[in-house]
Amino acid sequence: MAVVTTLLIDTSTERSIVAWESDSKSKYIKELPYGLQSSSHLLPLIEEGRQFLGLEYSQIKKIGVGIGPGSYTGIRVGVAIAKGFAFANSIPLVGLCSLLGFVPYECGSYAAMIDARIGGVYVQIGNKTQDLVQVQTPCLMTVEQAENIAKTVDFVITPSKLALEKRFQAQFIERSPDAQYLMDILLKTAPTAEWNDKKSLPLLYLRDWAAQ
Repeated sequence: MAVVTTLLIDTSTERSIVAWESDSKSKYIKELPYGLQSSSHLLPLIEEGRQFLGLEYSQIKKIGVGIGPGSYTGIRVGVAIAKGFAFANSIPLVGLCSLLGFVPYECGSYAAMIDARIGGVYVQIGNKTQDLVQVQTPCLMTVEQAENIAKTVDFVITPSKLALEKRFQAQFIERSPDAQYLMDILLKTAPTAEWNDKKSLPLLYLRDWAAQ
């Protein structure tokens, strides 16, 4: 029986990830070096994962990619590579909100936040219980709004707290995206159609100027 493999990529923030998972339960999860230089590290780590698991690229049957919000260049790097794999293998391509991966280990209310620089702060409010994570629609907030939200939740999760600490006071938890949680979402997602070159993948910039 052929091994069915899923590939996950997210390069939207300083903490980018690559993850492979096959139906044989073999896994590979790797964080890229911290920073916004994902273009030079992403393909080598994807290849490292393929070799580690002993797979062929033709075995990829679904690919997921972080579509933002986050770094404009970082989003495009990950999406471009994901589109290349999807097009080459004629497989489903699934876009995931990059804020989804920033969940606390403990149960409680939380806010995932990414610094949007002059645009404010990207925020997704959620609540984690023992068996479920519920999230609200991601949005772009002013610094003042984000600071107020931080006061109402149990945890504030971010990929880079240094930038946000310069803008407002909160008890930040710096963490990489939860690759296994994102992979679980991806595996449960069932696209209705396979990739073709007429399809687009809408990116989640959350601010108009970044898309220009």
